Amino acid sequence: MRDVACRAVLISAMSTREYVACCDLSSLDSTSAQRQPVRPYVVSIETTPHGAGINTPVCPLAPTITSSTTCLLFIASTTLAATPDDRCARTRTSYMMPLAFLKSVWTQYFPPAPTFTEKNVGDQTGKVFLITGANQGIGYELAKMLYPSGATIYLAGRSEEKTREAIRKIEEALPAPQTPATLKALVIDLADLTSVKRAAQEFTSKEDRLDVLWNNAGIGGAPLGFTTAQNIESHIGTNCVAPQLFTQLLLPQLRKATVDAPKGSVRVVWTGSAMVETHSVQGGIDWAAIESTKTTNSMIDYANSKVGNWFLSIEAEKAFEPYGIYSVVQNPGNLVTQAYRYIPKAAFQLLKALILYEPRYGAYTMAYSGLSGEVQNGEFIWPWGRKARSTRQDIHEAIEKGAAERFWKWCEERNRAYV
Repeated sequence: MRDVACRAVLISAMSTREYVACCDLSSLDSTSAQRQPVRPYVVSIETTPHGAGINTPVCPLAPTITSSTTCLLFIASTTLAATPDDRCARTRTSYMMPLAFLKSVWTQYFPPAPTFTEKNVGDQTGKVFLITGANQGIGYELAKMLYPSGATIYLAGRSEEKTREAIRKIEEALPAPQTPATLKALVIDLADLTSVKRAAQEFTSKEDRLDVLWNNAGIGGAPLGFTTAQNIESHIGTNCVAPQLFTQLLLPQLRKATVDAPKGSVRVVWTGSAMVETHSVQGGIDWAAIESTKTTNSMIDYANSKVGNWFLSIEAEKAFEPYGIYSVVQNPGNLVTQAYRYIPKAAFQLLKALILYEPRYGAYTMAYSGLSGEVQNGEFIWPWGRKARSTRQDIHEAIEKGAAERFWKWCEERNRAYV
């Protein structure tokens, strides 16, 4: 296990079915030479109700944690920022998680070496790819990986200036490939459905085909009160409603690509997360929470959106299968990206020390999901490119009862005016 320069206690909480480590950040020193490994203990935890049905851990063995100290939640040694709350009475719970659940979380946070890398991309001449969030992070690394393939690649991002700078850096990197791709910038802001529609119109005016759409861009850990231009909670609006709209608007180009493309090579790739396993509520989505127009709990709202991406992939699989278009969802892994831009700096440094990897590893997951011949329609891909199945049987049961279809329609209702 990676080490961490702080005092930590690993505890389990029934309320969220997760291992939780409470750390006193006042003792955190990223430059300290004395870096002690996290020592796991299974103990009981006091929790304080925080908002609607959310429990915040109060570590009984770390009494120095106060409202001014960030409490970090570790899921099999991963963290997300949370704020202690003392508005309600505390309750005490303890729970031992199923071995299958622990194994699934562990293998997503500490994956085996990738088997699909730059060497496996091959010649993609004549194909058209589109990557959202490609001016930095995972999307940028994926664009770099695809650059020698000879394809036409659209790098989509909120800032035209930053996206063109990303293109310049890729094109000027040495050594130059023998068959460089054609790189193009596309401006899109997923927090505004007007921008999404405009971006789709620009793309469709220039291209008559689209071979792979990577719905990579998203938001995580948004501050309380965040919303989209259409007053949709920021995570669900940016990560789900907007990608669904974008995908639907590009469907004619995806269908056109299937005419002469190998079977199963035209794909839509959605972006999930290990938080599907660790942070989502019973049944996957908190339906009351997604009706909120603003972020009320960053972790739960983000988890809702990641389950939502899984649900969208399932429904897209059914809707697009008659056209020969594959729909795949993938967890790219825990990576050093701008997705953590809203969490406290100390929390990010702790995350980075424990479980964050360089973005190129997430690009391996994405490349495998979009290009590997092993991938079949409707699959869930784990880091760094492995076919897998969620251990959350409650979510599988919800899907069987129509939860994914319900969510697809919920998103459609919110983007109907922009189709």
